[in-house]
Amino acid sequence: MKMDAAENPLRLALYGFDQRGRETLRLALEGPGNRHAVLADEDSAEAGLFNMDNVDAKKLWAACQKRFPQRPAIVMAMTDPKIENAIYLPKPVRINAVMQAVTKIRDRAPSESALTQENSSTGPASTPPGSGKTAVKPPPQEAKEINLSYFNKKQEFFYEPRELLQTEIAHALDECNRSYSAMRLNIMTEEREWGHITFLPSVNKVSTSLHEAQLKRLCTTPLFLIDYNQRHFKEHETMELLRDAADITETFDTFKLKIVLWSCMGRVPAGTDLSASIALRRWPNFTRLPVIPDSMRITALLIDRPRPLPLVAKVLNIPLARAFNFYCMASTAELVESFAPGTREALMPQQQAPHRHRSLFGSIMKRLKGNR
Repeated sequence: MKMDAAENPLRLALYGFDQRGRETLRLALEGPGNRHAVLADEDSAEAGLFNMDNVDAKKLWAACQKRFPQRPAIVMAMTDPKIENAIYLPKPVRINAVMQAVTKIRDRAPSESALTQENSSTGPASTPPGSGKTAVKPPPQEAKEINLSYFNKKQEFFYEPRELLQTEIAHALDECNRSYSAMRLNIMTEEREWGHITFLPSVNKVSTSLHEAQLKRLCTTPLFLIDYNQRHFKEHETMELLRDAADITETFDTFKLKIVLWSCMGRVPAGTDLSASIALRRWPNFTRLPVIPDSMRITALLIDRPRPLPLVAKVLNIPLARAFNFYCMASTAELVESFAPGTREALMPQQQAPHRHRSLFGSIMKRLKGNR
């Protein structure tokens, strides 16, 4: 017998999502998802939702299967993990795809033997005989809070740009530069209103109707929770856009760097070798971007000699997240060189030609210090 989704939402337990991901998914289920599903603790859940790109995904899957072998599951991943008896959703995943998977699980009425087997693994039934519903133990008090045991250091250090709006914006910028035609990303905001980001390659400018706070939230929202679409403009339409954007000063490069800073949130892209030594090709120019504290000190250290990012943070006595933010910005600006641990380049100081004004600045400083 099928149940009405609004009155009886499917209870989902999440695995492999960090705290930010859980909260954004909760909001998406309550809003665009129309409460077809709600988040629940592991013991009272009816199905599991797995992020299989998490570093501990296989362990989480094995543990869940051991405890709840008959429980249906939805798995999300960039590539198909080939898991039997699970609904696979390729990333980036839209919330509509999640709701379709929820509907499939609802339509699969569990057999009596399956109910009996799961009940026996979780404890005696507490529902009246003949009710036809799976017994659910009341969640313990401590289970009301999000289980943070899965939120480890690896998740704090790394993030996956392909799962965020950052990648879509980078693709849009590349396509605009290639085709030299204007393009717009229409994005649904949390206020359930359409906003836009318009790219104008002929003048190298970006126009957006989104406020800074909205953009920051979107940058950290998983892409599968964002409703968006693209639009390409013809030449006569582009002229009208250019007139409207006459007073806009934000360039492609500035906008791209700002999006990266708001997306990384003190982390580095997954796959970054933290043991590798990092060097800068030249001094960066981040004057039009949000200030990164200690950026001048980090630059001076990396210009002097290649160093691993953890060592940079230790030498300067700054949070590691600050060094990570700087690295993401400099890497996006194509200013970073990386050397494998132990290589000759990683141990040598940077050999750079002195600036033409160096002797002049030196003379001025000597004069100010009282040296003749």
